[in-house]
Amino acid sequence: MPTRFLVCPPTQYATAHNINPGTTCNVSYAAPNARRQWDRFIETLRCAGDVTLVELEAHEKAPDLGFTANAALIMDNLAVLSSFRHP
Repeated sequence: MPTRFLVCPPTQYATAHNINPGTTCNVSYAAPNARRQWDRFIETLRCAGDVTLVELEAHEKAPDLGFTANAALIMDNLAVLSSFRHP
């Protein structure tokens, strides 16, 4: 059975406001670099072995959707969910 990865291209990657202390409003200039890195990452996954990529469509109202891998780590019947809450 192939390993499945949920992925989303960074086509809407931008930050119009400060989401948290680790981000600032000036990251939209990095969009071409983010896409180049994402393309290389996808190429690496495909070369790595038996993988299935489940691709979400980017949406302008969810600019950080490209970080799908940060939501959870799932193996068999176990899911470890992330907590994005800042203290």
